[in-house]
Amino acid sequence: MQSMNPRRRFLMQAGVFGIAGAAPALWQTASAQSESGNLKRIVCIGGAITEIVVRLQGEAGIAGVDTTSNFPASLQKLPNVGYARKLSAEGILSLSPQLVIASHEAGPSAVLRQIEGAGIRVHQIPEIRSFKDLLSTIALLGQLLQRPAQAQQLQQQLTQEWAQVQNPAAQPTTKARALFVMAHAPGQVMLAGRDTHAHTIMEYAGLQNAFADVSGYKAINAEALIQSAPDLLIATEQGVKTLGNQSALLSLPGMAQTPAARHQRVVVQEAMLMLGFGPRLPQAVNSLREAAQQQMRKRSN
Repeated sequence: MQSMNPRRRFLMQAGVFGIAGAAPALWQTASAQSESGNLKRIVCIGGAITEIVVRLQGEAGIAGVDTTSNFPASLQKLPNVGYARKLSAEGILSLSPQLVIASHEAGPSAVLRQIEGAGIRVHQIPEIRSFKDLLSTIALLGQLLQRPAQAQQLQQQLTQEWAQVQNPAAQPTTKARALFVMAHAPGQVMLAGRDTHAHTIMEYAGLQNAFADVSGYKAINAEALIQSAPDLLIATEQGVKTLGNQSALLSLPGMAQTPAARHQRVVVQEAMLMLGFGPRLPQAVNSLREAAQQQMRKRSN
């Protein structure tokens, strides 16, 4: 998921399988892990990564997951290693994994090195920022897990779904101005600008980001909120719960003066579905588009 702070980038784009300048003993290529087809104990860190592993028929081999790996529901029965950015080597090693597959933002880096130093293979995956990236990640994990046929099949299925979602006939005739509100705590409310997953999925859904003049996530500001004049508000279920309820969202400073608040146009969806950019991405885009179109039919009383 996108962060309000600069992301830590352990992968330095030397290629899809490695890190430029990284020690070969720590960061290994997928080709060097050819025996991974027999893996039975994998720790997956990152919701999108875990979902892909499941779709590659690898769920039986998952020994543990992080807090964002909440889909499918069966994963919630597995041991949880905690928040991806605050991992504990002891917690992961206690699961006796053969392989740790982690998102690009997993850390601290010292913990990952400690795990590798204990003889456990650690493979960190580049960030998924687009549908194209998703297909590349599926191919990478298919090779890493020795499941190339399953990976190719999943790629083909998602490509077909994506073609339907992006069909011009499915696009709205006019692009509504939407504003994505991210709430980590009542006093930590952010607005999503460009260069975020929120911006990308809004574009995919045929919406115009009302805060696109700004890059990244910025703290909410009443003046900026009013100037953005959104027709529609978008938030995560988790964020609305953090604020208390939808009324609290509409009561944020400056919100009442926006067209979205006046017409009570709000779309609330689950965070990992909407922002995870995993194999449910076509579903997420379609769901957001349909919900937005439904909300835009609302008129003032």
